[in-house]
Amino acid sequence: ALESPMLDIELVPSETRIAIVRATLRANGLNLAATPALHNTATGPLILNAETLVGGDTSSLVRADGRIESLNVPDIGSMKDLRFSLLGMRPHAGGTFVLKWLDLQSSSLHWRELQPGPTGLTLIPRKDGWMDATLATTLAGAPWQVDASLNPSQKQGRVELNGHVDGAMLELAGAFAKHDLAALLDPAVAAPLHAAATFLPGWNLDR
Repeated sequence: ALESPMLDIELVPSETRIAIVRATLRANGLNLAATPALHNTATGPLILNAETLVGGDTSSLVRADGRIESLNVPDIGSMKDLRFSLLGMRPHAGGTFVLKWLDLQSSSLHWRELQPGPTGLTLIPRKDGWMDATLATTLAGAPWQVDASLNPSQKQGRVELNGHVDGAMLELAGAFAKHDLAALLDPAVAAPLHAAATFLPGWNLDR
């Protein structure tokens, strides 16, 4: 699925392991047209970098970052200038890669009828099965942020939303609700909005 891929691998001597491996993958794109479950997803040019230690009898830290020029999922949305950074642990004797930290950034996003401004997502998994997540974006010219603490296996957690409501946001929300919300509300200044929800196991709403 990679178009014109090129892989560079550099081995650097290590005092404690066999070597430090630094790898860079470049490609003109990733075409998943043959994968129906991914909605014919395709990307623009991409570059991925990774570094880790090999050898020894302990787990190794993996650092990776990259950039995808564009990402398009038909009938759902698209992104431009998608960048990512991550840290994780690679078990020495096989097993599952353990994500420690992930950061995603996109300069522009188009999701169905929404066109937010620059958007960033940070995920920090915890050892107890919980995960902290922060999503920051711009809607109708105003900053919005969602903070969440979730336990995916137990299907529970807490989500908080913070933003501001002004005329532009009411116009955007009214287009989705198919009602003229600006005729009902007309804030003289941007009004702060805070919302929070707590979910019990099974994603049952607590409050």
